Amino acid sequence: MARPPLTFLAASVALISTAAAYEIVDKSGTEIDAALLGATLADVADLFVDPEAVQFRRIRIGKEGALCGEVNAKNRLGGYVGFEPFYKPRFNEALAVPPPVLGITVRCR
Repeated sequence: MARPPLTFLAASVALISTAAAYEIVDKSGTEIDAALLGATLADVADLFVDPEAVQFRRIRIGKEGALCGEVNAKNRLGGYVGFEPFYKPRFNEALAVPPPVLGITVRCR
């Protein structure tokens, strides 16, 4: 039986190690279900150039069950750009898994 190439093993380890590398900079979101919070923050982090360096704060449940908060990420030059609002609509059977949205919305006021 042939051994898997070393590059395949290294890539597999890299994919496993990058999960949940974002940071919550305040203590918000502790009352939210951990599975929902983790999945949502990972989806939002994946929108950015460096998902491992994404920071979150002011995480809460908004109107209609949307998960709301603020996100800060690095640009291509490696500098943080400042916190911006985000929300992810509540899971809905008809919509499947809605994508996260950046920007201000009435669902989070």
